[in-house]
Amino acid sequence: MDLVGVTTIRTPRDRAEIALASGDRVIGGGTWLYSEPQSGFDTIVDLTSLGWPEVEETDAALTLAATCRLATVHGLRSREWAAAPLFGQAVEALLASFKVWNVGTIGGNLCFGVPASAMVSLTTALDAELLLWGADGDRTVLAADFVRGPRDLDLAPDEVLRSIRFPRAALDGRTAFRKIALSDLGRSGAVSIARLGPSTGSGSSGASSGDESEFVLSVTAATARPWVFRWPGVPGDAELTAALDGVDDWYSDAHGAADWREAMTRRFAVELRDELGAGS
Repeated sequence: MDLVGVTTIRTPRDRAEIALASGDRVIGGGTWLYSEPQSGFDTIVDLTSLGWPEVEETDAALTLAATCRLATVHGLRSREWAAAPLFGQAVEALLASFKVWNVGTIGGNLCFGVPASAMVSLTTALDAELLLWGADGDRTVLAADFVRGPRDLDLAPDEVLRSIRFPRAALDGRTAFRKIALSDLGRSGAVSIARLGPSTGSGSSGASSGDESEFVLSVTAATARPWVFRWPGVPGDAELTAALDGVDDWYSDAHGAADWREAMTRRFAVELRDELGAGS
């Protein structure tokens, strides 16, 4: 799709040159930007020119640049972390071609902010933390709080998503994945991911000794925003039911009705609990 209103393309070489203004649009891969008619901007700011390393790993965390390509994210499935397969499962949930995988980015998918964004599913299930660069300084936000609704992000007009940090405790947890769509090649109607392993301290208290174990359930695609539930151990049927009873934004669109999405999510929750609980 031609961007007929664009008159300028900026390729910043450092943070100071990003300097977003009215009429600017940031891109990483640009796979969505070029997929349909666009309006309301005349300048593209291409973040790939900053040359951020795609993957950085320490003993404490895995950090991916916002410009990390989906193909690179998919390749992390072969790492030795217990949660490594989830990286492949999440990217494959996009059902995109290899062309999109080699251009599209994790940051772009997050900032697209639709319920079916596969990288929202991945990052919320692994308690990822997002680093945002702004004109007035940096701030961090949990992935679970970043998407507030369809195309509604906790991202100011002058802010840029810089990186995504996955705590090592989350990578060391065992995971299980479920996805369903109305057709074999359709957009996700419901995605549920469970993780059982070390606590990351991302619960309501925000504190953890690091030696605690927790069961985490991430619900995406079926709802307008991501929901993340956690328990200190494998939950029972009553606990799962009570948690999902609190969801108040089951989503309806051309890719699935709200009642179907809710029913599948409830079914997945039990299946995921049983799958991870059997090995605990």
